[in-house]
Amino acid sequence: MSQKNKSTTLGTLVADSFMPASNLTSPQAAGALFWRARYLQEAAILQHLPFLFWLLAILRPRRYVETGMTDAVSYFAVCQAMDKTEPDGVCTGIWHQIGKNPVSVPEGVHWRNTEFYAEFSQILTEPPAKVARRLRDGSVDLLLVNMQDDDSPINSLTLDWTCKLSERAVVLVHGTSRPGFEETPSAVLLRDLGARCPTVHFEGGDGLSVLLWGSERKEQLLGLADLTPETPGYSDIRQVFQRLGAAHRFEWENRRNSQHLRDQQSNLDRLQKQNVGLTRELEENVLLSHERGLQIATMQAQLHDLKVEQQAWENETKQQIAALEAEQEEQAVWLQKAEAGHAERLQKSSREIAILMSTLETERQKSLALLGEAEALRNENTRHQVEREERERNHRAAEEGLNQQNRELQAQLHDLEVK
Repeated sequence: MSQKNKSTTLGTLVADSFMPASNLTSPQAAGALFWRARYLQEAAILQHLPFLFWLLAILRPRRYVETGMTDAVSYFAVCQAMDKTEPDGVCTGIWHQIGKNPVSVPEGVHWRNTEFYAEFSQILTEPPAKVARRLRDGSVDLLLVNMQDDDSPINSLTLDWTCKLSERAVVLVHGTSRPGFEETPSAVLLRDLGARCPTVHFEGGDGLSVLLWGSERKEQLLGLADLTPETPGYSDIRQVFQRLGAAHRFEWENRRNSQHLRDQQSNLDRLQKQNVGLTRELEENVLLSHERGLQIATMQAQLHDLKVEQQAWENETKQQIAALEAEQEEQAVWLQKAEAGHAERLQKSSREIAILMSTLETERQKSLALLGEAEALRNENTRHQVEREERERNHRAAEEGLNQQNRELQAQLHDLEVK
C-alpha cells in the first residue's frame, strides 16, 4: 500500500471512527472506544479493552471463543459488547486447565455469567480440542487465545481451531510481550502464522497480537495493520488505545480503592461502634475504679488505724519488755546479793561447825580422860557409876544434838548451793 493510501486509511480509522463518513464505520464503532467495562478485576488485558470494544463494534462477530481463561475480564467485556452489537451472537469461554487435574469456574464468575449472559454465553472446563470438535467448521468469527507457561495454546490454535475460523475471522493472542516469550517455540509458530495474514501488535500489558485470519477483512482493520511508525498519525492511533486502556486500569484502581475505602469506612464504623462500647465500658470501669478507689481509701484508713494500734501495742510491749528486763536485772542483783549472803552464812556456819567440831573433839578428849579416870577409879568410883553413866548419856545426847545441827546446817548449805 502506498504512503498516500496509508494516510487515507489512517484518516478513515481515526476520523471516521468518531464521525461516520462511510458505510464501513458507524457512530456505534466510534462510541465503542469509550465504553466502560462493567466487570473489572486485576488483569493484564485491561489495557486492551478499548481496542476489544472497537473491534467488536466493527467486526460484529456471530461467534466468539476464548481459550486459556484464568480471569473473565476480557470475556465479560466481549459479552457486554456482543449484547449491544450482535444480539444473535454466541460466546464460549474455556477455563484454563492445568495438567489433567479437574478445574471449576470460580463462583463469582459463574454467578455473573448466569445472571447477565446466560442466554448466549457458556463457560466450559473441558479441553479446548473437545470443545472445538463440537463446533461447526468456519463458524468462529473471533478467537482470543490466552498464552500460558507452555506451548499448548498455540498448538491447540493450529491443530484444533484454524479449521473452525470463518472467512472474516480475527485471532487475538494475548501474552505475546511476556518476558521470555520471544525465545519459545510458541513465538516461532506465531510468527509463522502472522506471515500468512496481516498482523497488528500492541505492546501494552502482557502484549496483544491481532491476526486478520479470514480473507474477508474489514477496511479499518487492514488500515490498522498497514500502519508503520513512519506513517503520519501512527503514534496518535497507538496513544488513543493506550490512553483509553489506561483509563480502564484507572477505573479498576478507582473501583478497587473505592471498595477499599468502603471497607475502611465499614471498618471505621465498626471501630467507632467498638469505640462507643469501649467508651461506655471505660466509663463503667472509671466508676468502678472510683468505687474501688473509695474502697482502697477506706481500707488504707483502716490499715493506718491498724498500724497505729500495732505501733501502740509494740510500744507497750517494748515498755513491758523493758520493765521485765529491769526486773530481771533487779532479780539478778538480788540473786547476787543473796548468793553473797548465803556464802557469808555458809562461811559462818562452816566456822560454827568447825567450832562445834573442835568443841566436840575437846569434849571427846575430856570424855576419854574421864573414861581413863573412870577406868582408873572404876573400882574406886563404883558408887559414882550411875552418875557417870548418866553423864555419858547426856554427852551422847549432846553429841547427837550437835550431829543433828550439823546435818541441818549441811542441808541449808546444800539448799543455798542449789539456789
